[in-house]
Amino acid sequence: MKKTILFNTSIFFLFSIFAFGQNSFPASGNVGVGTLTPEYDLEVIGSINATELLVNGTPIEGPVWSLNGNDSFYNAGNVGIGTNTPGFTLDVDGSLNATSIFLNGASVQNSQWTTTGNDVSYSSGNVGIGIATVPTGYSLAVVGSIITEGVTVKLQSDGWPDFVFEKDYLLPSLQKVENYIQRNGHLPNIPSASEIGKNGIHLGEMDAKLLQKIEELTLYTIQQQKEIDSLKNASQALIEQNELVKTLTERIERVEKSLKK
Repeated sequence: MKKTILFNTSIFFLFSIFAFGQNSFPASGNVGVGTLTPEYDLEVIGSINATELLVNGTPIEGPVWSLNGNDSFYNAGNVGIGTNTPGFTLDVDGSLNATSIFLNGASVQNSQWTTTGNDVSYSSGNVGIGIATVPTGYSLAVVGSIITEGVTVKLQSDGWPDFVFEKDYLLPSLQKVENYIQRNGHLPNIPSASEIGKNGIHLGEMDAKLLQKIEELTLYTIQQQKEIDSLKNASQALIEQNELVKTLTERIERVEKSLKK
């Protein structure tokens, strides 16, 4: 009797599944294909073959990615991560973390620059702008013009030519300077035009040399002013002597006239 009831129940359950033509409508629970413990409304352990799949009534389009072994690729349009409107082949709206990044097949190196607040610093090697190879002995090489509101050049204290005003400084005579110019075509201790064209100008050193010449010119001017003042004094004394001679001459003439009478 129990077997008959169990059989009839099974028949009723199967009939309830296939009751409406080719459709089945389980009232509750999940449906499993290839599994006895489905965790979703429909869970299939295995492949699904269908002419069309829909989500909320909208057909699911075919995958745009292609597989080749373990490789997956996409050869049409752009790919966006974090954006629905990618403007580049790969457009990431957010951070990107990778063990290495390549540009045209070459690995992109980490930046040597260090950012601290609003400051950017570089502590190793040389920097070239408009030039790939920085000449030996220079930290910054720029091929082109530079515009700035100010340049500060710091020299050692003994590099500034205040020694010109020391009492033991031997100021060359103007005659020696003239002879040097006639022989070399430029001032002493100042590089020639050809040297400047070959080696350029070191701003700090050149400013110091030019200042030295200005200080020497100042000493020459002081000497000349002393000579001028001395000549003025001599000229004044000569004028006074001439006036005295004139006065004496006039007296002598008056004496001679009185004697003739």
